[in-house]
Amino acid sequence: MATHNVQKTGYVKTQTLLFAVFVSFFVGFFAGIVLTILKTDQMPTAAQQPANPQQRQEAHATRILQLEQETSANPKNTAAWIQLGHLYFDTEQYTEAIRTYRVALEQEPDNADVWTDLGVMYRRTKQPEEAIKAFDQALKVDPRHKIAMYNKGIVLIHDLKDNKAGVESWSRLVAIDPQASAPNGVPVSTLIREYSASP
Repeated sequence: MATHNVQKTGYVKTQTLLFAVFVSFFVGFFAGIVLTILKTDQMPTAAQQPANPQQRQEAHATRILQLEQETSANPKNTAAWIQLGHLYFDTEQYTEAIRTYRVALEQEPDNADVWTDLGVMYRRTKQPEEAIKAFDQALKVDPRHKIAMYNKGIVLIHDLKDNKAGVESWSRLVAIDPQASAPNGVPVSTLIREYSASP
């Protein structure tokens, strides 16, 4: 009786080979689709891609014109006045921003954010006393308005040379938010120590 107990090494059945090729093809195809989707999601669309400075200026000018027309046709549209003020702010048209923010605040006097932006515009036009009044008004509306507290300290220290009052404003900010920091990332607590030591 002959036995067929012969070991076959180095041999792969055709069926196993075809199955392995099919699975590899399917896995590769699926991985390609997934990677394409992920890569496409990470790529900025044309609308997200940053415009060059001239295109940005043109877009701002167009939007300003639209908002000027809107506020002229609908003078009670507070949101349009605020958006227009922000565009003037962003395009460094500070006097126009002040005028526009004042109109918005006549209609919505309890908007602490707009009072704060108005204060920044007064500072940019070298009117520090008016800036302080605007920041104080923002803080009257919202006593915990961190940006108003920070900016008030800036104006007091740098423009009015009143370190003591500026440090007091920043101390109130740090009491509310111990992690508060300046736009450049420096902790406000560090600024307090720095300017407390200055005369």
